[in-house]
Amino acid sequence: MTSTERKENRACRGDRRRETKVEGGPPRVSEKVTHRQSARIGSAIKLPCPVEGDPPPLIMWTKDGRNIHSGWIRFRILRMGLKIKEVEADDSGTYICKATNGFGSVNINHTLIVIDPPISQQTGRPPPNYPKNLVGQCNMAPPQSLQLAVWALFGVVS
Repeated sequence: MTSTERKENRACRGDRRRETKVEGGPPRVSEKVTHRQSARIGSAIKLPCPVEGDPPPLIMWTKDGRNIHSGWIRFRILRMGLKIKEVEADDSGTYICKATNGFGSVNINHTLIVIDPPISQQTGRPPPNYPKNLVGQCNMAPPQSLQLAVWALFGVVS
């Protein structure tokens, strides 16, 4: 065996004894998150997704089980969250931020409650010229926002 072959043999033996340290780990949530948020119709809101990992995770958002993508015009996926512009009643629901890298994944769940603005802030008794025994009609908002009721009397909304 030549001296060059002996050196190569020693180098190979040495390599086998070395431990290879693997860097990195699964994504993790880096700060506390409020999981239940509310927004008024027409406002903007940001749902946070404070995650970190090595390697940096890929982020995917879903709403009620459907992937949010670039076709959702009012929705914008940011580095650390999801921004919704001009919130609508249909935006109420469950949002999930899923962060994934080669070591694993982590989910952050959000519940968004959309609040309808009040239609009328008037309170008090009907004007004196209204009959005493009134029969009105109550039009309720969609079931997800039962806190809003609209009363119409003779075509007048109050």
